[in-house]
Amino acid sequence: MTAERRWILCTRVAGVTALATYFAVPVFHLPPWALGRWLFFLIGPSLALGAYALMQACKHRDEQVLRTSGLWAVMVSGLFMHLMAVIQDGNFTTMRRRILAAEDATVEQIERAVLWGVNNVQLSLDICFDIWITGGAILLAAGLVLTRGLRWLRWLGLAIAAFTLGMNIWKYPEPPAEVGGIDGGPYLATWFGVYLWLETRRSRGGAQSSPTSTSSPGTSTTRVST
Repeated sequence: MTAERRWILCTRVAGVTALATYFAVPVFHLPPWALGRWLFFLIGPSLALGAYALMQACKHRDEQVLRTSGLWAVMVSGLFMHLMAVIQDGNFTTMRRRILAAEDATVEQIERAVLWGVNNVQLSLDICFDIWITGGAILLAAGLVLTRGLRWLRWLGLAIAAFTLGMNIWKYPEPPAEVGGIDGGPYLATWFGVYLWLETRRSRGGAQSSPTSTSSPGTSTTRVST
């Protein structure tokens, strides 16, 4: 197996892991929290690893400034996602124990006030994540401007990312879904899944043909610079 194929495999495994854990835990709340907590913690590292692996895989095909910049932004968003998940669960787990152990109603009320006060930390990290992940999506989508056959994916990515970022700015500092807005996260995650699948197919196809040949997405493309 060539180095490129190993990076493509790493990209797919990390990407599927990030998408599966994202939809299973924060979106649909499927597993019990004893397991869900650790899956929640896995989203950020998987996202960052998948972006880095795709960057390495694409180096064998071409160097594109917008795509590379977008993947770096996605890696940073993975860090913020991980920090947000761990801090959020740590705060809620610790404060829940203190609330249950409260000696009277007054102490319990104080502990609850402290809990929602420190919860602002993870809300702020969530905003950081939203800014970097939507910014990364915008750069990745813009990087497809000169890529033949993928214009629909470009415009869809730009629209979803801009909508998601705009909704978060409008409803700041609260999560949009909790204050009557629309959470664009699941739609953006779905777009990332399609983008990831197409990019890894193009990388694999590009290694099997001449770099100057052109064909449909999934086989090979010309070198594109942005």
